[in-house]
This record gives sequence, structure tokens and C-alpha cells, in this order.
Amino acid sequence: PQKKKYVFLFTVLLSILVACFGIAAIIHYFYHHPRPFLVYPVNQIISASGSSFPSGHATFFFAMATAIFLFNKKWGIWFFIASVLISTSRVIAGVHYPSDIAGGAIIGFAVAYLIYTLIRRHSRFV
Repeated sequence: PQKKKYVFLFTVLLSILVACFGIAAIIHYFYHHPRPFLVYPVNQIISASGSSFPSGHATFFFAMATAIFLFNKKWGIWFFIASVLISTSRVIAGVHYPSDIAGGAIIGFAVAYLIYTLIRRHSRFV
């Protein structure tokens, strides 16, 4: 049981690191998409800099939610609900387009699922 906790934590942390500081960071470096408040006249609630696509918040929270869900369905659903709420707030705040959120969610989900699958293949504790 103790080793399974470590595998769980490792999977969650690695999923977040690879999704956010790997895939999303590479996309941010090579592809710049202006934020909505720079393109449209909106009441800016919060400030943000850098490229809009993909949403770092969506990438982070969907990677975390997916990794948690793959180990614990009940808690994973709650984390998915929180991910949707956080991501929606980023659109409402005018710092992301819905496509930024979708891109971040897809990256987070795909990376977490891939890492979980690889760890499951090579670990007897999952």
C-alpha cells in the first residue's frame, strides 16, 4: 500500500511536469497566440502575459485530474469538476479562448494517460 502511494504521487507529479513544462512550454515557445483582452475590448479582470494557447491552468489541472481519476475514480471526478470550473473562470476573466482551454485539457489528459499507461506496464504496484 505504501509503495502504491508513491507510484500514485509520482504519476501525478510526472504528468503535471511533462504536460506543463514539457509539451505546453514547447508550444508556447514556438506558437504565439494573443490573449483575448489584447484582441477584443473586454474588461480585464486579471492580468496575464505570454501566449494564450494552450492554457497552462487547464493543462495543469486536467493532467492532475486525469492522473488522480486513473487511480481513484471518485476523487478524480471531483478534480475534473474543479478543472472545468477553473478553466471556465479563465475564459470569463478574458485571459483565454475556449480553444485554449480545450487544447490544455487535451494535452493534460493525453500526457497523464500515457504516463499512467507506461508506469502501469512497468510497475507491479499499480
